Formats: sequence, C-alpha cells, structure tokens
Amino acid sequence: MPGEDCAVARAARRRPVDVARGFVRAVRRRDWQQAAGAGRWLTLLPEVPETLGLEAGLDFVELMGGSDPRVALQVQAARVMRATGAFV
Repeated sequence: MPGEDCAVARAARRRPVDVARGFVRAVRRRDWQQAAGAGRWLTLLPEVPETLGLEAGLDFVELMGGSDPRVALQVQAARVMRATGAFV
C-alpha cells in the first residue's frame, strides 16, 4: 500500500524510473486501472523523471478511464497525496 514501509515500497523507492515505465506501458495498453495505480505510486516517490509529465498523465488517465470508479478513486487519491506532499 502506498505510504507504508513494506518490501514493495522499498523496491519502488529504489526504482522510480521502472515504476514510471510501468505507468507509460499501462497507458499505451489502455489499462486505465493499472495506469492510475502506478500514477498513485509515482505521486509518492522521490526522483520521478520530470520528463514523465505525471500531472498531465494523470489528467489523461482520468479523462480516458474516469468512468470506472476504481480509476477515479486512484487518480483522486494521487492528487490528494500530491497536494499534501506525501512521500513513501
């Protein structure tokens, strides 16, 4: 779970570029739920590449998959976490 200290969070902290690649791949596959979840993780990670354009990416995921309540929840959670400045 994002925000908790667990093996997944530690691995994600060490490899933010790989999480970013997963986000991009999910968007390209049009897997909006996976993209929203990866975007939520990226919101919490330090050292996310600026070239990713995470905010625009989250907007796009919400636009394309926002009719799914799970996608909308993940995107909204990412925005709230980003606004509070939370990190893993």
